[in-house]
Amino acid sequence: MADYSFLRLNTDFNRAKSDMMVESEYFYNGGICLHPQETYLQTTNSSTSIAFDESYKVELINCSGSVLKDITSNVYIHEFQDNNGIYQISFEILPINEDFYFERLYLKFTHTTSTLVLYSNGFFLTAESEKDTFRLDYKSYREYKGTNYVLADFYQSIRLYGYFNAISEKKDSKVYTEVNGNIRKSRVIQSFEYTFDLEDISTNVYKGLAVALENDLVYINGVKAEILETLTAEERKGKSNIFDANFKCQLIEEETYLDTFQIAPQLEYTELIPLSFYTLDTIPTLGKATFNYPIAFGSGTLKLYNYDTDALLNELVISVTGNYFEFTLPTLTNGNYYFLFDINLINSVQEISITNKEVWKFSITDGDYSNLHYSNDYFIN
Repeated sequence: MADYSFLRLNTDFNRAKSDMMVESEYFYNGGICLHPQETYLQTTNSSTSIAFDESYKVELINCSGSVLKDITSNVYIHEFQDNNGIYQISFEILPINEDFYFERLYLKFTHTTSTLVLYSNGFFLTAESEKDTFRLDYKSYREYKGTNYVLADFYQSIRLYGYFNAISEKKDSKVYTEVNGNIRKSRVIQSFEYTFDLEDISTNVYKGLAVALENDLVYINGVKAEILETLTAEERKGKSNIFDANFKCQLIEEETYLDTFQIAPQLEYTELIPLSFYTLDTIPTLGKATFNYPIAFGSGTLKLYNYDTDALLNELVISVTGNYFEFTLPTLTNGNYYFLFDINLINSVQEISITNKEVWKFSITDGDYSNLHYSNDYFIN
């Protein structure tokens, strides 16, 4: 069973790192460069079952196996059983938001309730090479080359070292001769072909790209691509395992694709304080907004308004910890209030804001009773 995933999972770390061609004397893991602020998804076609039952840990490791970062909270998994009865996974990597520059990295998946450990092949995780790479999103309507898109109905995605290199014009017209002998040419059908070059890719990256480009839907940097000439490999570079390659396509700029979360839930707030009704005795001194993903402070302030007049009352500084931010409430009187904040306030895996006054509103009113309504002479029978 061939696995054409760009990030293949293997139980043997040494095998996961290996992409040797016969008699290679120089060994490189070339081709894949993920961007720290992007989301990627891959689906396995393993010959052995991969089943985590939601009990897993995912780490970034280097070539010696040392753990560089725990990214479990950034990885979401969809498990399914393929047509051969083997359990497979689609895994979605949310933005890591950390640049590891040109250190070779690997994914380490650990099943926390068994001895199952899986390793990916190598890749870079850096924004430094953004101009020298292109993003690929692709899927099919049915099973293709071992990937069952019916059971795992997701766009797969990756970023590869490569670049747009040339454009050429393609014309199609017919020449015909009229009865009187005049030669005529029909209207020219004109199109443009784009050539993409890839440098220093390995055998497995080449095979993965060749299969990816033949899927029913292919987008390059978010633009629909119709592949005109299949991927062509250049000569191997010396006795290494790498070589250059190129392919030619037509880009349909009217048809675009914007990557969104496919497995992971959307970013949302799970708790907002204060919310609803309070008295002067019960209004908290600290406000809080909790989210379902880790966040970091961006820029700007949380704005407090009068609900009845929409007058801006205060701009509050927030303090971020983990997946929530807190702030100190100013001294308030009876009245109706609401909070707003824009997408720049916090950084997270997705943008989020509150721009509707109905979402985070609260009121301070007199209580139904005060301490003057009771005395020690009252008692309950």
